[in-house]
Amino acid sequence: MSEAPLLQVRELTRDFGGLRAVDHVSFDVRPGEIRAIIGPNGAGKTTLIRMVNGLLPPTSGQIVFGHKEIVRLGPAARCREGIASTYQVPQLFAAMTCEENVIVGAHRHFRSGLVSACLFLPGVSREEARRLEKARAVLDFLGLGDKALDLASNLTAGQQRLLEMGRAMASEPRLLLLDEPAAGLNSAEREWLAQTILRIRDRGMTIGLIEHDMGNVMRIADSVLVLDFGQAIADGTPSQVQQDQRVIEAYLGVETNGASSPGR
Repeated sequence: MSEAPLLQVRELTRDFGGLRAVDHVSFDVRPGEIRAIIGPNGAGKTTLIRMVNGLLPPTSGQIVFGHKEIVRLGPAARCREGIASTYQVPQLFAAMTCEENVIVGAHRHFRSGLVSACLFLPGVSREEARRLEKARAVLDFLGLGDKALDLASNLTAGQQRLLEMGRAMASEPRLLLLDEPAAGLNSAEREWLAQTILRIRDRGMTIGLIEHDMGNVMRIADSVLVLDFGQAIADGTPSQVQQDQRVIEAYLGVETNGASSPGR
């Protein structure tokens, strides 16, 4: 791709006392791609994502989003810039309905304040109607339209993950970061999730994806970054990464007879 990167990460490092969780990692994410980050447990994937979304400050390094250095911005400011995230364990408002959860995700686009709401100004009701319409559209897109008025706590694990993605999508981000969205899902749910991620990308959204489901990664990712012990050991297309001997040894596994098994 010739288009300039949407996200540029350079020499990003994070230390926890004497432990270096992420060690001078650099990578780009280009507009409109699905950028997967894989690696064994403890490789530093979630730490890396949390530095990108602002939940963790880096020890050193640079993060440029669009043309703006954002390493000093907090999570809320990064959300306003257009970065949204989901988490390994969905962080939903359990006592709120599905549509209310999605509406919360669109908060950065709200124009009406507390005073105008208390005064029942005409613009408030119009904005509320638009919020509801957009929330219902997101839920329909994710196959949760019939769950709009259900409490988030009543959804299955797979539905909760989709709802959290919907809440993140409602902020209309330029970059959507998904941290192990398929964790705990059955094979049918993982397949539906993979197809949903592709449809989100096809709507023009750029996606950063941490995932352990190698089948899905190899099928849907445009590019893959591989971490091991906090260091980037490979970066390329899925087929390139799948054939990299360092990746096979560190993550994909080697058969006892010495033959590699990159599909494991």
